[in-house]
Amino acid sequence: MKPEIIAGAYFYLSEPAGWNLISFKIAQANDRLARVYQASYGDFRMLGYEKAPGGPQFIGEWWSETHRVLSGSLDEANQLALNFVATTD
Repeated sequence: MKPEIIAGAYFYLSEPAGWNLISFKIAQANDRLARVYQASYGDFRMLGYEKAPGGPQFIGEWWSETHRVLSGSLDEANQLALNFVATTD
Protein backbone atom coordinates (compact mmCIF):
# COMPACT_ATOMS: atom_id res chain seq x y z
CA MET A 1 0.00 0.00 0.00
CA LYS A 2 1.28 3.44 -0.94
CA PRO A 3 1.22 6.22 1.69
CA GLU A 4 -0.90 9.30 1.06
CA ILE A 5 0.28 12.87 1.59
CA ILE A 6 -1.68 14.94 4.13
CA ALA A 7 -0.63 18.56 4.74
CA GLY A 8 2.83 17.96 3.27
CA ALA A 9 3.70 14.81 5.23
CA TYR A 10 3.34 11.12 4.42
CA PHE A 11 0.61 9.15 6.16
CA TYR A 12 0.55 5.36 6.13
CA LEU A 13 -2.81 3.87 7.08
CA SER A 14 -2.35 1.21 9.75
CA GLU A 15 -5.78 1.12 11.40
CA PRO A 16 -7.79 -2.13 11.43
CA ALA A 17 -9.94 -2.80 8.36
CA GLY A 18 -13.16 -2.67 10.43
CA TRP A 19 -12.63 0.98 11.42
CA ASN A 20 -14.43 3.69 9.44
CA LEU A 21 -12.96 7.18 9.22
CA ILE A 22 -15.61 9.65 10.44
CA SER A 23 -13.69 12.93 10.46
CA PHE A 24 -10.24 14.45 10.64
CA LYS A 25 -8.80 17.76 11.76
CA ILE A 26 -5.44 19.40 11.10
CA ALA A 27 -3.83 22.02 13.35
CA GLN A 28 -3.49 25.52 11.95
CA ALA A 29 0.31 25.10 11.97
CA ASN A 30 -0.04 21.78 10.03
CA ASP A 31 1.97 19.97 12.70
CA ARG A 32 -0.82 17.88 14.32
CA LEU A 33 -3.44 15.63 12.78
CA ALA A 34 -6.43 14.05 14.54
CA ARG A 35 -8.54 11.31 12.96
CA VAL A 36 -11.83 10.04 14.42
CA TYR A 37 -12.88 6.46 13.63
CA GLN A 38 -15.87 4.31 14.45
CA ALA A 39 -14.89 0.74 15.19
CA SER A 40 -16.94 -2.17 13.84
CA TYR A 41 -18.36 -2.82 17.34
CA GLY A 42 -19.63 0.78 17.73
CA ASP A 43 -17.02 2.53 19.88
CA PHE A 44 -15.21 5.63 18.63
CA ARG A 45 -11.47 6.24 18.60
CA MET A 46 -9.48 9.43 18.28
CA LEU A 47 -5.99 8.92 16.96
CA GLY A 48 -3.57 11.83 17.18
CA TYR A 49 -0.48 12.23 15.03
CA GLU A 50 2.44 14.65 14.97
CA LYS A 51 4.81 15.37 12.11
CA ALA A 52 8.21 13.74 12.49
CA PRO A 53 11.24 13.40 10.24
CA GLY A 54 11.39 10.11 8.36
CA GLY A 55 14.84 9.30 9.70
CA PRO A 56 17.52 7.59 7.69
CA GLN A 57 15.24 5.00 6.07
CA PHE A 58 12.45 7.34 4.83
CA ILE A 59 12.61 10.61 2.93
CA GLY A 60 10.55 13.61 4.05
CA GLU A 61 8.22 14.08 6.98
CA TRP A 62 5.76 11.44 8.24
CA TRP A 63 2.75 11.50 10.54
CA SER A 64 3.69 9.58 13.68
CA GLU A 65 0.93 8.36 16.03
CA THR A 66 1.29 9.86 19.50
CA HIS A 67 -2.22 9.51 20.99
CA ARG A 68 -4.97 6.87 20.89
CA VAL A 69 -8.13 7.47 22.92
CA LEU A 70 -11.26 5.33 23.20
CA SER A 71 -14.54 7.27 23.39
CA GLY A 72 -18.14 6.27 23.92
CA SER A 73 -19.67 8.92 21.66
CA LEU A 74 -18.95 10.70 18.40
CA ASP A 75 -19.33 14.12 20.05
CA GLU A 76 -16.74 13.26 22.67
CA ALA A 77 -14.33 11.86 20.06
CA ASN A 78 -14.68 15.00 17.94
CA GLN A 79 -14.05 17.21 20.99
CA LEU A 80 -10.93 15.17 21.80
CA ALA A 81 -9.77 15.71 18.22
CA LEU A 82 -10.32 19.47 18.46
CA ASN A 83 -8.45 19.62 21.76
CA PHE A 84 -5.56 17.62 20.33
CA VAL A 85 -5.02 19.85 17.29
CA ALA A 86 -5.40 23.00 19.45
CA THR A 87 -2.68 21.88 21.88
CA THR A 88 0.74 23.47 21.49
CA ASP A 89 3.94 22.29 23.08
